[in-house]
Amino acid sequence: MSQITSEEIIRDSYNQRVKLDKPQETIQDIEELRSFQLKKRREFEQQINLNRLNFGVWIRYAKWEVEFNHDFKRARSIYERALQVNIEHIPFWINYIKFELSNNNINHARNILDRAITTLPHVEKFWYMYVQAEEALQDYTKVRTLFRNWIDWRPSTGVWDSWINFEKRYDEVDNVRDIFRKYVTEVSRGEVWMKWINFEMELGNIEIIRNVFELSVDTLLKSNREDEALPDIVLQFSIWEYKQQETERANEIFKLILDKSKFRFTENQHMKFSTNYYEFERNYRFSDDVAFKRKLKYISNVESNPNDIDSWWTLISLSQGNETLTNLEKSVSTSPPEQEKTLVWKRYIFLWIKLAFYYEFSVKNIEKARETWIKCVEMLSGKSFSFAKIWTNYADFEIRQNDLAQARKIMGRAIGSMIKPKDKVFKYYIALEKKLGEWDRIRKIFEKWFELSLIKSSSAIKVLLTYVDFEKELGELDRCENLFLLGLKLVDNSITGEKLTPYDLLYTSFINYYKENFEYDKARSLYEQLISENDDVKVWISFANFESSIPNESQLMDFNSNTQTELEVEIEETQKEKSRKVFERALNHFKTENKNEERLIILQAWKSYEMDLGDNESLSKVEKKFPTIAKRTKTEDNITKEYLEYVFPEEKPDINKFLQNAKKWAAAKS
Repeated sequence: MSQITSEEIIRDSYNQRVKLDKPQETIQDIEELRSFQLKKRREFEQQINLNRLNFGVWIRYAKWEVEFNHDFKRARSIYERALQVNIEHIPFWINYIKFELSNNNINHARNILDRAITTLPHVEKFWYMYVQAEEALQDYTKVRTLFRNWIDWRPSTGVWDSWINFEKRYDEVDNVRDIFRKYVTEVSRGEVWMKWINFEMELGNIEIIRNVFELSVDTLLKSNREDEALPDIVLQFSIWEYKQQETERANEIFKLILDKSKFRFTENQHMKFSTNYYEFERNYRFSDDVAFKRKLKYISNVESNPNDIDSWWTLISLSQGNETLTNLEKSVSTSPPEQEKTLVWKRYIFLWIKLAFYYEFSVKNIEKARETWIKCVEMLSGKSFSFAKIWTNYADFEIRQNDLAQARKIMGRAIGSMIKPKDKVFKYYIALEKKLGEWDRIRKIFEKWFELSLIKSSSAIKVLLTYVDFEKELGELDRCENLFLLGLKLVDNSITGEKLTPYDLLYTSFINYYKENFEYDKARSLYEQLISENDDVKVWISFANFESSIPNESQLMDFNSNTQTELEVEIEETQKEKSRKVFERALNHFKTENKNEERLIILQAWKSYEMDLGDNESLSKVEKKFPTIAKRTKTEDNITKEYLEYVFPEEKPDINKFLQNAKKWAAAKS
């Protein structure tokens, strides 16, 4: 007799456990509803009385009032009562704010946010939520007011950075400079000055960059305190001056700082200044002779081979002053001999772009810059390839000159001259018109893009879906549907030149579009069309799962009659039965087609469905439909071969035919 261990007892009890279903409580009339509401409210109030500091109960109470009773007034009352218990409980404030924002109660949310930042002004989370909400509502004036009020409380430096990033997003350069002026006054540290310097260097205004460098060094020197960033600022200042061909000025900056009679630094600071000065001299001053020898080498290379693009790039990087412009002009004078688009051509085109930028930003000669763009475009005309970057940068140039009409002409020429549609050109043009709100122009661009994609065998379907996404943003649902139908029609007639599978992105996107807009009958019709035209198990399985992913009629009616912003689908028996019918249809279809492997795939998908959403009874019914595997033999060319065959339960063997074959076999043996 074997001894039973406690582990075995626990395992057996676990395996034999009985699943207890929670009884469902149904409400028949208004009196029962009120009774249920009263009961739930008493339960919540009792829990609150037991522990008033359990804010999770308060939140669940308020959430129940909204989701079950749609009583926002009671929910707010619950939140307000909870705040009276502990007005400094930050997570509860945040939950209260999110509650109002998620239900689009903007004015209520603003009132709570105002109270939050007034009550707890040092909690940055409240300020960030307020700023993000107002920016999402595009009330930029309010955002700026909030930031101004916020910095009065002397918050962390991250708040200043957030304010600067906000202004950067909307290209408010003057506002950013004003903020930096206040920033360095409040937080006069080297790292803050470095942020301002890097910002100005991105813009490229030499006079302003020099002023900020000088102001930062003067301020930090006068502060009489050790700042680890000061030596790095001085090094960057000197390197920058050297790159502006101000060699002596760059050297004098270091010499002035290292004069011990004028400034006193700690030993660590002085050592770092000396190290940086040595690095500067070694990399920028002592290397002049070596750079000159290298320059001669690359001059020789380009003279012997004007198409040596790599040598041109290196030579230009070693050039200074007017020499840079001269070398740039020479580098583009001869185009590569290759007749195809190669890496050499790409690097050559970037030389044109650099030359145009140099004329515009360094020389400040706008006409010469424009002439450079025109010459580059003319040089490419007649080629079997093009470069989207040329057209987009050319258009950007004209936009910077405030000539929008010319920029549009350039994009029109780009579209007309393309051998194959370039997505980057169209996307740039569409993004430009989006900023201007020219919706009709955008539609014309999309139509041209789609037309060229059809003619020149490009990815027309992807273009069409991009067009649909644009119309979705504008809420033009009828246009979206017509575009989808156009795509299906073109595919059916093989006009797109693309061989699409039944489960292709076009169809799935169309079905998802119908689901998003509650057009479930139309989605079903599309599925029916797919399964009638194609023999793909994926479509059948997707169709079955679709029926359980959408609400039934009663759920949809409840959603339409209430003020809910989101539709939550609870899978009930009606949805499950519809899914099962689709699975059953799929089995019958592939049975008729004598496709046993497809039948097995459908059964496996059906089994997974029942394991997730069904019960033991429904799962058992599906499992009984699974086939067994039988070994068969067949003779071909006097060679007997074995093979495996699926035998489904409903396909019982014909006994009479079996007996007849047995008799024939016995007679042949005798």
